Amino acid sequence: MTDSKNSSYWKLYKHIILKGFQGGALLGLANVPYIAYNNIYKGSFSSGRDLTSTLALVWKITQETSWKAASWGLVGATLSGAIGVAKLSIMDPLDVQGRVEALSESKGQLEMDRLAKYSAIVGGTLFGLKEVASTISNSHSVSSNTWSFDVANADLGKLTSSLLGAVVYGAAIGTAAGVASHLIFKPEYRPRISKMLTNLFY
Repeated sequence: MTDSKNSSYWKLYKHIILKGFQGGALLGLANVPYIAYNNIYKGSFSSGRDLTSTLALVWKITQETSWKAASWGLVGATLSGAIGVAKLSIMDPLDVQGRVEALSESKGQLEMDRLAKYSAIVGGTLFGLKEVASTISNSHSVSSNTWSFDVANADLGKLTSSLLGAVVYGAAIGTAAGVASHLIFKPEYRPRISKMLTNLFY
């Protein structure tokens, strides 16, 4: 009974944190118009840009958006996690079990989480591959005469940290895109904000 109780609490807590991250990432994605405005109209954008520079601009906007999605997603997960601890500490075990069972039978929740997960995998993979490709491209421009074990180790450490960051940012913007797609194309399963807040705070 104790193991089942602990499992139910943990499942509900993970759900609360996940929803916090998804919500925060979605808010970060909503910054796209502002980020695009800053980069296009406040920058040196010209209608005469060639394809390469235009793609570079799009990638810059995507990168900044991914940073917003990751940052706001982490903030959302942290806040919802703190609220979740307080909420679960006063919830009756039977209520927790009932909430977990309801979530496991909610087709809308399951579809949204599945789409967000797959989108996060795709986003993280694409950003990771882009980072690796950029690193390889940059390394080719360095003379082989400068190679040494110390330089190689430093480059490996830099690549590892930058690759991890790229994967996290890509996963965040992928999560946000997955949630946004579900909200747009599956209106019949669109969660009510009032109900979500009620479940979280009451």
